[in-house]
Amino acid sequence: MRLAILCMHTSPYAPLGSADAGGMNVVLRHLTAEFARLGHDVHVYVRRMDPAEPAVAEIAPGLTLHQIDAGPAVVLPKSEIDAWLHDYTEALRAEPRPDVVHSHHWMSAMAGLELAREWDVPHVVSYHSVAAREGAPLSEGEPPESPDRVAGEARAAREADAIVAVSIAESHTVERIGADPDRIRVIRPGVDLGLFAPDESVRCPKEAPYVLFAARLQPLKAADLAVEAIAGFSTRAGDESPHLRIAGDAGKDFADYDAALEELIDGHGIADRVERLGGLEREDFVPLMRCASLVLFPSYSETFGLVALEAAACGVPTVAAPSGGLHEAVVSGVSGVIVPGRVPSRWREVVSGLLADEDARSALGRSARAWAETQSWTRSAEAHLEFYAGLVAGRSATELIAAARRGGGLDEPRLAIERAARERDHEAVFGDAGRVLLVHAHPDDETLTTGPLAAWLASRGIEVDLLTATRGERGEVRDAHDPELAALDGPERIERIGLERERERDAACDALGITGRAWLGEGTARAAGLDERRYADSGMSWVTERIAGPIDDVDTTTLARASITELSGDLEAHVRATAPDVVVVYDRDGGYGHPDHVRLHAATRVAADRTRTPVVEIVTTGPAATPTPPDLPSPAPFGAHRWLHLPEFEAQVREALDAYGTQLEIAGPDVVHVGGQYDPLSTSICLQRVS
Repeated sequence: MRLAILCMHTSPYAPLGSADAGGMNVVLRHLTAEFARLGHDVHVYVRRMDPAEPAVAEIAPGLTLHQIDAGPAVVLPKSEIDAWLHDYTEALRAEPRPDVVHSHHWMSAMAGLELAREWDVPHVVSYHSVAAREGAPLSEGEPPESPDRVAGEARAAREADAIVAVSIAESHTVERIGADPDRIRVIRPGVDLGLFAPDESVRCPKEAPYVLFAARLQPLKAADLAVEAIAGFSTRAGDESPHLRIAGDAGKDFADYDAALEELIDGHGIADRVERLGGLEREDFVPLMRCASLVLFPSYSETFGLVALEAAACGVPTVAAPSGGLHEAVVSGVSGVIVPGRVPSRWREVVSGLLADEDARSALGRSARAWAETQSWTRSAEAHLEFYAGLVAGRSATELIAAARRGGGLDEPRLAIERAARERDHEAVFGDAGRVLLVHAHPDDETLTTGPLAAWLASRGIEVDLLTATRGERGEVRDAHDPELAALDGPERIERIGLERERERDAACDALGITGRAWLGEGTARAAGLDERRYADSGMSWVTERIAGPIDDVDTTTLARASITELSGDLEAHVRATAPDVVVVYDRDGGYGHPDHVRLHAATRVAADRTRTPVVEIVTTGPAATPTPPDLPSPAPFGAHRWLHLPEFEAQVREALDAYGTQLEIAGPDVVHVGGQYDPLSTSICLQRVS
């Protein structure tokens, strides 16, 4: 096949870490080389950025780089490149007709849509990153550098014949901008297992250990969190303070961030422990990676996280944020550790623990290499070529993708490692438990927070019970679902909402396989000798867009005003009556800070201590996570937290969420709450066994 690879804004052969040269460049560099090696005629089209470079150059047999004159032949800020889209597109019209056009990034996709239509050939788009909406947090992606980017990305999502994403996380992101999920093919990138490999002959420096940050310098990549984590070592007596090496440059659009990063380093007084190396060529980067003790990957958002896979191939563990595709690039406990949240003290705890435990670090390095060996560039290239060939043969993207989803195929070795890791983590958290009690504050919490966990435990023959503290009577009601109920006020509203939430909870439990169901303060969940009581929902207010706090008019009937003595007494009665092997509850931050969650955590810990029942906490991973006070033990000591990824239970979770029509709706890959907040429909959960 003749393949036209469009990459207008950057060259796959630019030095990595410089300006706009990052993971996408690595992907294209290796995929195109593999395509050519496998016998295809590959043509890569980039915008000329250097007048001295030839217009056409053979990179390897069968692989040709074309430098297209579109605007001044200099490196431009990405925000200025799309002004030259017309020139780029017009120049390509004279090229021979390919069999497939594969456009990388939104600018190339705009050209690719026109050219593929004229040539009457399949058009495949890969985004590599998607712009966030205006004013959105960095977790939603990078800000649009051009006013046309958001509209261009949406157009490509609608009109491309197919989309190739590097991760499930990226596929969900692309779905949010209008792509049909049945036209999105997920093909993981690979790693050069020969180049990135442990090398016993290399003599690493004997000075203080160093951790490595390798990415472009921009807010999205969060080099500042790496600096904050390392800075904290200087205040902790007895710690061996590691050095931080930063490999990467800031583009012109991020000069302010670059300056702020330098100020942060100076402000902490750690300039002697932070070395900035700029963008590096491969021959310099690989030995730097091999000799690192750890690689830090604190990005707010990642479509995949290729550097983490390269680190794994070198046998170097990665410490990563729970961001998008990093959950797929890093298997926590196999190739590194995914830190729950972005609090610097938590990062420092993990880094410190790994640096202090050479045996644990070495074991992670060995398993990381085994994990990387399942993901070669040849495997990734063959998956692309199989997909291209199907499109050229006239098969629809929907048909090809459905066939790919039915079997593991080339991905089976990787999937086997992921399944084994999940079994190990289940054993560490739940042991041989035959009965698990979930403790939640309101109806829908059991599904939003522990839905995939409940379904998974039930599928293993474990009896799953639910104890809910309130009926969520102070919650809002979606007008579109029940306008009559939404319009009610006063005691009648509270009574009606309570009845509706009881019905919704039962339907959700049926979908998830939760058998035992009880309400706190009633039946077996009331302390002996006390009249039954109905704990009322305390309500909440939004302190920030994502963190909740108490409201002012909380009365004495609410959960938040109930005494810990009374609450823990009721919980103790229920635990003694039902005899669970493990109790699952929120951690001290309550997920997102809801006062009922926080109160219930405290009472559950007291009851569990009295009954000597093991407790598993749901670790807060979002913005509500708080630093550990210096006089308290860490809520997640090194090695305690475990991630469970349970995507095969998504259908059950969706069915359970559908039961809560008064409170939320599902919009593609997201849950839309009654207040308008969007959250990804997650099938991952972070847990820690604390007793």
